[in-house]
Amino acid sequence: MAAHGSDFLCYLRTITAFTLAHTITLKLALLNIIHLSSKAVEATIALSIIKMAAAYAIGITATVWFFGKSDRVV
Repeated sequence: MAAHGSDFLCYLRTITAFTLAHTITLKLALLNIIHLSSKAVEATIALSIIKMAAAYAIGITATVWFFGKSDRVV
């Protein structure tokens, strides 16, 4: 099923948020500003993907978690 209009923008925001968060975390770790266990990082990434998949499955978009807006995937 192809994403259209606002669905596409929602997917784009979700992917962008994940990418930015992972980029910032990686940069901070490479600069030795933060120290993270690889197991903890991998588990957190997996849980965040599962959480987003579950949200989309029940019709709640990423905007609810990231921006506090309530909208539904139609």
